[in-house]
Amino acid sequence: MTLGIPTFIGEDLEKQRSIARQNLALYTYFPFFQRLFRASGFATEAEQMENGAGAAALSDDLLDSFSLIGPFQRCERKLDEFREAGVDLPILMPPIGVEGARAVIEVFSADAAGVRGAPLPSPERTAV
Repeated sequence: MTLGIPTFIGEDLEKQRSIARQNLALYTYFPFFQRLFRASGFATEAEQMENGAGAAALSDDLLDSFSLIGPFQRCERKLDEFREAGVDLPILMPPIGVEGARAVIEVFSADAAGVRGAPLPSPERTAV
């Protein structure tokens, strides 16, 4: 089984949640996702979405339920939970933009190479 998992990796959890809200707000306006979140136990958030709350409707609990967010070790634990639930091929979906994609690739590549908990790339790095 494959699963696309929004992935927002960085040491500052609140900053990554903010980035996640910016990247995922569009989905809150679609009835399909409103129903999906309601069926997944997020009735309050779904109601907020139906009323046009946008990114504000994406609670921390809702984001944490289907995303990898925060420091690498936290993301790694959540990824293990997805695998234990039957996900064979997780598809890590980075935030929009080069830097977000680069951070996901570099950290998970380092982990795959055996460098557990490798430091995140420098935020000073510029896009190409």
